Amino acid sequence: MEVVCHSMALTQAARRVEVLYDQALAPTGLRAAQYQLLATIAAIGPIELSALARVMVLDRRPLAAQLRPLVDDGLVVYADAERRTRVVSVTTRGKRLARRGERLWQSAQAHFESAIGPARANALRARLHDVIHADLGTV
Repeated sequence: MEVVCHSMALTQAARRVEVLYDQALAPTGLRAAQYQLLATIAAIGPIELSALARVMVLDRRPLAAQLRPLVDDGLVVYADAERRTRVVSVTTRGKRLARRGERLWQSAQAHFESAIGPARANALRARLHDVIHADLGTV
C-alpha cells in the first residue's frame, strides 16, 4: 500500500534510514541521533544551546534531553557562560568518539547511496533541504 500522507512517508523513510545508521554506529555505543549531535558540536565548536537547536531543527527541551546521555557519558560538557545562555562543547573523549564514528557513518552513507543510487540520494537530500527550509507556517 502506498502512503499518501507526507508526514507518514517521511517518518517511515526516516525510521528505515535511522536503523541503517544505528547499526553502522553500534560499535561506538551511540545511536544515529546521538552521533549526529556529537559530530555537529565537534564540527562547530562551543555553541549556545539556542543556536544548536536551530542547527539541529529541534526545540530546546528535546535537544536538552538528547544531550543528557552525552553529558552523562562525558562526551560533551556545558561550558561556563552567562546565566541566561548555556554553551555546550565536546570533550577530548567526545572528539575521539566522533572521529571513530565518522568512518562508520561514511560506511552507512555509502551503503545508503549504493541502495538507492548516488544521483537519487543527492536529489533526495536536496528535496529534504527544501522541506527543512520551506515556510510551512502553522495550520
